[in-house]
Amino acid sequence: MLRGNDAEFAQVSWHLVSLSPGGIANGIILSGLNIGAALGLFTGPLFPGWKTAFVAVSVLPLVVATLWVVLGRNAPKGITILTPSVITGIKKGMGSKNVWLIAFGQCLFLGAFVGLSGNFPTALEKIHRVNPQTAGAIASLLTWGVTLGNFLVPMISDKVGLRKIFVSSGALVSAMCFFLAWYLALGTATGVFIFVGGLFFGGIQPVLFAILVELPEIGPECLGGTSGLVSTLLNAGGFLIPLLIISPLLAPGTVGAYTTGFLTTSLIIAIIAPLAALLIETGPKGKI
Repeated sequence: MLRGNDAEFAQVSWHLVSLSPGGIANGIILSGLNIGAALGLFTGPLFPGWKTAFVAVSVLPLVVATLWVVLGRNAPKGITILTPSVITGIKKGMGSKNVWLIAFGQCLFLGAFVGLSGNFPTALEKIHRVNPQTAGAIASLLTWGVTLGNFLVPMISDKVGLRKIFVSSGALVSAMCFFLAWYLALGTATGVFIFVGGLFFGGIQPVLFAILVELPEIGPECLGGTSGLVSTLLNAGGFLIPLLIISPLLAPGTVGAYTTGFLTTSLIIAIIAPLAALLIETGPKGKI
């Protein structure tokens, strides 16, 4: 265990690593999720059957787990960072208005993403008679846009020194683009709007996580428990919003049903904007 000045140095070093640059670091981490989603949409129709697809889905995590065991590293030897329990982090998070705003924003983000990426190719197939391969390729433009947005938007946020404006503008622009992508389907505008929407949409999640890291009332030492609280609502949104809101609207399978469903999805994304407006500004320029 480190004591005295050594312990303080380790805490400060960890604090600097976790904050600099927060947006880009979160973007790199989250891009893996979206690259996987894009590849899934693009390659899914290429499998001869669901059994083959499930085998591939089973093998890939085993490969990743093996690589993690072989290549993964803990903190440098001799460095032990004193941190409170996860429960302490959860309690701190539950007492913060900003954490709840971030959690609900992430909840809406993943719910809309799952609802849109899961149903958009099906809508193209049913309504516009697009073959599954083409529908998957068009829908994958969403996740490729999101992946690029994971890098670009947080990078710009770090350069500008502001956070909230990138979340709010990303929510409003992407909500409009996603609805227009469906409303103007099928044509060149469909791919353009779905990609541009994904680009702005992709900046929301990493910038929200950057704000979480930078919240003064939490601190990096309690981030584990607090991020667990946020991730719980994130995943709950990814399950409940498509199940309880989006899927029932799309169930009839008509043009009107899909239009209503995708309009509702866009409105869910747009709600993130006022939530972000209520957050404190944690970017360097906002603290001046």
